[in-house]
Amino acid sequence: MIDVIDIQERVRLDDYGGYLQLTQTVHDLRAEAALCVPPLSGRKVWMVNSTAAGGGVAEMMPRLVSMLRELGVATEWAVMRTARREFFVLTKRLHNLIHGEGDPELGPADRELYDAVSRETAAALQPLVHPGDILVIHDPQPLGAGALIKRALGLQTVWRCHIGLEEDSP
Repeated sequence: MIDVIDIQERVRLDDYGGYLQLTQTVHDLRAEAALCVPPLSGRKVWMVNSTAAGGGVAEMMPRLVSMLRELGVATEWAVMRTARREFFVLTKRLHNLIHGEGDPELGPADRELYDAVSRETAAALQPLVHPGDILVIHDPQPLGAGALIKRALGLQTVWRCHIGLEEDSP
């Protein structure tokens, strides 16, 4: 299941540009966007994550989507949903493993759960996405679905992992 989130918060670049230390940065961003945005015409950027509230990605997404839209990039925010609560227990385990904590042994049942929810999510998201669109997947939860859609539609995709460590872990 997928929810496309209606962004209510409309933070404008001028809001940031009003801070003296950000004025030049906002100016530079607008100038760079004037060069980078035209090739995106007719394409949509899809930001996909696993929650609309209560996490760092959910907190940053309204501002990021608003700024991209203001710069002329057609952008949507989609949030995956599943009735299988054990999926989020599993992905929390993956989160902890990325931090080097927990038992790294994942079994066939873990893989089947992740794959099943990924297939469900991809089936719900794929009708919204069109060839030429760009898929930005945030964190491990929707990663499998993103890979399935990339394979099916040949989309350009980005995985943005917001968790991790500065040093290697086993």
